[in-house]
Amino acid sequence: MRTLLVPSCFVIAALTATVALAQKGNADRLYEIIAPVVDDQTLVVLHLDLSAIDPGASVAKLAELVQPGKEAPGDFATVSTGLRKSLEELKQLELKDLFVLINVADVPSYPLTIVVPISANNKTANVIKAQEIFKAPGLAGPKAASAITRDLLVIGSPRVVDRLKKRDGASGATARPEIAQAFEAVGDSAAQLLIVPSAETRRVVEEMLPILPALAGGGSIKPFTSGLRWMAVGLTVPPKQASLKLIVQTADAEAAKTLTNELANVLKALGSQPIVAAMFPKFEDLTRLLVPTISGDRLSLDWNETNGGLKTIVSLLAPPFFQAREAASTARSVNNLKQIGLAMHNYLSASGTFPPRAILSKEGKPLLSWRVAILPFLETTEGNKLYKEFHLDEPWDSEHNRRLIDRMPETLSSPLSSAAAGRTTYLAPIFPGGIFGGAEGLTPKQITDGLSNTILAVEGTDDHAVVWTQPDDIEIDQEHPGKGLLTGSQKMLIALMADGSVRRIPGPLTEKKQFSVIFTAHGGEVPQPLNE
Repeated sequence: MRTLLVPSCFVIAALTATVALAQKGNADRLYEIIAPVVDDQTLVVLHLDLSAIDPGASVAKLAELVQPGKEAPGDFATVSTGLRKSLEELKQLELKDLFVLINVADVPSYPLTIVVPISANNKTANVIKAQEIFKAPGLAGPKAASAITRDLLVIGSPRVVDRLKKRDGASGATARPEIAQAFEAVGDSAAQLLIVPSAETRRVVEEMLPILPALAGGGSIKPFTSGLRWMAVGLTVPPKQASLKLIVQTADAEAAKTLTNELANVLKALGSQPIVAAMFPKFEDLTRLLVPTISGDRLSLDWNETNGGLKTIVSLLAPPFFQAREAASTARSVNNLKQIGLAMHNYLSASGTFPPRAILSKEGKPLLSWRVAILPFLETTEGNKLYKEFHLDEPWDSEHNRRLIDRMPETLSSPLSSAAAGRTTYLAPIFPGGIFGGAEGLTPKQITDGLSNTILAVEGTDDHAVVWTQPDDIEIDQEHPGKGLLTGSQKMLIALMADGSVRRIPGPLTEKKQFSVIFTAHGGEVPQPLNE
């Protein structure tokens, strides 16, 4: 037994050392990639190892953790669909690593610096496509510069890009060894988020915010600024077992204890706030999960599928996040409908009627939707230009008009929807006696039920989304008037009224007589109050 034990110990020690060296080697590699664009004011570093992420399995795992066996809260479907599509698009470019940095000196004009390493295996076309993807949304700022060098694609502030272009062999950047240390601490996880404040950044924070906000207890900021050196979060996702690890490096062992005590005080203060209690009904459970393990000068938290911590932390944090996001998305959707309503009224002012359901051919055949007809009246510089490019005497799916589908105005894209590009959920309700019931547009005088009592357009569900140029909308089911119309986790009807106002009406819309009133333009019914 003894003869077997000694060699086994050596083997285990050798394997442990090999793993540690491999992790350290990868940490150094990651730091060396971004070293040319790092300086004293680099505060946040995010790294994604795209080769270690299975988009479909990762999103499915997130859904399982958020609320097992139940409908996910808020607009989870929209978030998860967008996340999966983005990850899949990046993986198709055959890129392994993606970095996103936040530099204090560049915020707010250039909020992000995006770094993509280029290897001999990267196709030039893929690198250029990556540049287009990351620059298009303005994530790095509307006037962000970009550069493709021998080994990096960088999108960010002109200051950073210019420095990168001028480097001559050596990076000339400020040494930040703590970044490599933070990378090493969270190992080979698929995603690493690092908070790495320099001494200068900590000093500036102390001067600008010497006292914590009252919401967080109002104590001194110094235990956090002087005690914390860096924080690293590592996320592992499928195909590996999902886990989330957090490591905090402090100045010394005493600082680790002080920081833990101060964190407990902040959580206690937050838990006493009514707004926090409303957002997180189980805040005490969350607090228990946030008690770190102290090991010398480091604090650590480890949530994974084995210990059940990951499932619990996600189930506690996800619902408020998605609910807040859905509320913001609903507000933006309401604003989109108001812009559509304004465009319809501008159309009315110009032509004397609301737009017809479709632009018709000479023979009366529907060619293009009312959404195309209002393009010149949308308050966007591109609307009128896009309208002039349509062949109005051809159907929406003609060879020419098909090319314009992907240029759908942002106003017609609902933030509550995860429909495919070029498809919209802003629809005209087709109902007997409704505004869009005939071939011609109605005048306000013909809407005898009152403009404020008659629906002009609605937000439909994703399964009723249509190509925005197609003369297709939603037929209202008279037996089930809420079918296809109740959106979001709250299952509400978001409706644009003919007077330009937008109403949010909670479901389930079971009173058929009550809701036939707001779908008809001249039914002569007496309006009944609707709960909003």
